[in-house]
Formats: sequence, C-alpha cells, structure tokens
Amino acid sequence: MTTTRREFIRNSAALAVFPPRLASALNAPPARNIELWYGKPASRWMEALPIGNGRIGGMVFGGTSTERIALTESTVWSGAPGSNDVNPTALDNLGPIRDLMFAGRYAEAGELCKEHLLGRGTSFGTSLPMANLELAFDDTPVQNYRRSLDLDEAIAHVNYIRANAQFHREVFSSNPDNLLVVRITSRKRGNISCDVTFGKLILPGVVTIEDGNTLVLRGHAFEHLHSNGEQGVQFETRVRVVADAGSVRADGLSIRIKDADTVTLYVVAGTNMHGADPSAECQSTLAALNGRTYAEVRSRHIADHQGLFRRVHLDLGADRVSENKPTDERRKAVEAGNEDPGLAALFFQYGRYLTIAGSRANSPLPLALQGIWNDGLASSMGWTDDFHLDINTQQNYWAAESVISPNAIHLWCL
Repeated sequence: MTTTRREFIRNSAALAVFPPRLASALNAPPARNIELWYGKPASRWMEALPIGNGRIGGMVFGGTSTERIALTESTVWSGAPGSNDVNPTALDNLGPIRDLMFAGRYAEAGELCKEHLLGRGTSFGTSLPMANLELAFDDTPVQNYRRSLDLDEAIAHVNYIRANAQFHREVFSSNPDNLLVVRITSRKRGNISCDVTFGKLILPGVVTIEDGNTLVLRGHAFEHLHSNGEQGVQFETRVRVVADAGSVRADGLSIRIKDADTVTLYVVAGTNMHGADPSAECQSTLAALNGRTYAEVRSRHIADHQGLFRRVHLDLGADRVSENKPTDERRKAVEAGNEDPGLAALFFQYGRYLTIAGSRANSPLPLALQGIWNDGLASSMGWTDDFHLDINTQQNYWAAESVISPNAIHLWCL
C-alpha cells in the first residue's frame, strides 16, 4: 500500500513521544546568535539582505555613501486577467493523452500536449520590481564596518564608524503595521545628514513630495515582454521621513535631512489589484502610525516574527572560531572541504526566515518564483517571475511543512 508523505506525518504524529522540555523550549530565545553577517556592503543584488512582511519586501545593500533598498510589493504585476488563455480543446484531449502515456507512446502524447494542453496567454504578465529607495550620505572613509541580518528578530543592521562617530542603521518590514521601516542613529547628537530619494525609476511613474517630508511614487506595472505594455496594476509607495532635531525639507525630488539626532523612514505601498485604492491604502497605513513610537513599531514587529520563528530550534554543534567569521568566509571554507555544522543549522533557519518574511496568512498572493523579492532578471527574460506550478511553488513552501523525526524533533514546522 502506498502512503503519502502527508498521511505518514499525520499517522506518525500520534505515536510521537516529546522530550520533557520541548514545550518550554518553544518560543524561547535561541542558544546563540542566529545571524548572517558580512564585513563589507553588498556589491550586487544577490549579496543584499532580504527583509519582508509577506507583502512588502526589501533587499538591503548596506552602503556607507549610498544605501540602496530594492523595494518590491507582491501584487506589482504587469498584465491583466484573460478569458481566452485556456486552450478550449484541452479537456477533450486529456483522456487520449493519458491513454497514450499509459501505453508507453510518449512521443505521440507529447505532441498532443503541445497542441492541446498549453495555454495561450496573451497578457498574463509577471511580477516586477517596484522601485529603489536611496539614501545619500557623506562619502568619507569608514572603519569597523559590519552588515548583518538577525534571523531571530528579522532586522537587517549596518554599523560603522565615520569621523570618530558610531553610526547604526536598521531595516525591517513589519507585518502588524504593514510597512517597511528604516532607522538611522548615531552616538553623536546632530550627526546625521542625508538625502532620501527614489533612484532611477524602474517602472513608468511620477515622483512628488507632500507636506515637505513624504516622498510619493505613483506608477504602473507596464512591460512589453509578458504583456502588451499597456496593462498592469497601478501602484503607489510613500516614504514618510521623521527626524529628531535637525531639519527636514524638500529639495527637488529628494528630501534633505540635516544635523538630525535620529532619522526614521516609514515606507508603505499598495496597488489597485482587486479594485483597491493604492493611495487610500497608503495614507490609511501611515495615519494608523499617529501616536505610535518607533520603539512600539519595532517591538510589535519582533513579537510577531518570533511567534513563528521561535517554534523551531536546531543545534548541530558549533565551532566558535567559525562563528566569529563572516558568513561568506564560512561558506567558502565549507566549499574548500572544512566542516561547519553551525553553518548548516544557520542556513536551515535562513530558509525558515525567508518563508516567514515572504508569505503570511494575510498575504494577498503566495510566493512567486523569487518569493516577494525581485531583481528584474527573471521578469526581463522568457522565464518570467510568476507562479511555476510544476514544482517551484511547491518548493517555496516545503519549509512550512511539519516533519517528526524518530526523536520527535520538529524540523520543518513554521
């Protein structure tokens, strides 16, 4: 008798004997720091650190003269619904194709598949990158640089010293408050000056500034490769700039901050998918922040994330020497043949982190090919960044399944 994986899990669960301290271990702090960290800024998209709240994503580069955060929103799609995409002869030919397959006549079946089963998409579209948020700082040299992603708190950090002053930057995407947050601090008062702007626009759009402290980008997800170039969602993203001390003023299409103690950016986004009003959504989300401090937003985010992330702890042993090295150096050492079980456990937790950051119960769409993060590469080629239902979509959610080992250790549950 054939037993499916899900049936095996369900039947085995009733036989599991849990270790005595398992229940108390859940939701407890990890035994050691769970973070990816690097000694230099990202030089390309694949090196940036991903954050997400199940809908709004960001890739944090961690630059010191220019910080770049590649922004995405899961419903920024080109194309439009279609009524003629399904091949009308598919159903009638499904039975004959199966008969040919069972008879071992695969070539003939394959030809019928090409003729009758393939869809005829005309403007199906693809997920697209939304915009680049850029912060321009002083370009003088820095020391003691460190860039990290804390998996337990779901916060990306950037630390360095410039002109004998310590600077700290942290970025996260909050599910409870439905936004992305950037926080900049310095140990020296009045020491933060920077320009905030959208970089070169990726999609057709217009940038304006409202109230002297809010960048607004309104655009359309238009492209010509996977749609007709005239169909796609309307989107809006807003960046509200809040500074303690110093000054904040509009300067062309940028917001200029000078001599501030701290700077906080609140980034919201929305689209008109399913008839929504992106502008109203953005304004409502920002209005909900009134009276809420940054510390409250941060603590709500951490509590929400840890409620999922701390369900699983994995300890494969650790090498303190390895753990004190940047993650990229540890990976290269393993490639060279060195053992680092702690790195394997870290990557396991990183997979869980990406699933939590990319997809939540309240997400408007499931994970696409690249999750909710998009560098524009797949969407600019024939492959597209969409839902590949042959295997990729299922693989995206493997980390959300529960597997009970003989020792009743939950390895895969989120």
